[in-house]
Amino acid sequence: MNMPALEMDGENFIGIIEIPFYEITLPVCGSWNKHKISSFPCRYYGNLYDSSLIIGGSDAEGHFDFIKTTSVGDAVFVTDMTGGQYFYQVEWIEKYDEISGEVLMEKSADLVLFTKNTYSFDYTVVFCSMR
Repeated sequence: MNMPALEMDGENFIGIIEIPFYEITLPVCGSWNKHKISSFPCRYYGNLYDSSLIIGGSDAEGHFDFIKTTSVGDAVFVTDMTGGQYFYQVEWIEKYDEISGEVLMEKSADLVLFTKNTYSFDYTVVFCSMR
């Protein structure tokens, strides 16, 4: 099932991601574009409805910089464009020197968030389960 999208300024957004502990609320672009992740997180793959959503973002301040200090147990909310809200909890966090679609999809997680760390050049991947 495709996720409904809302077009704004030529971009299709599929939802909003919120991480309450870090006071982060960001729109999620519906299509992957590594050049646009400095503006907003982008869907890399999947959707909310079959628990396959993977979202990539920038580690710039005010974006996915929370990943540097996130902890197991942190709450993550994703709201789709119909107003449906999905609640997740961080289950585990891993670092990788290189990243690929296979790595991001190989774990059984309901939601995956990832970013490339600007200064260390590795990747932080956060795996979440639906609650």
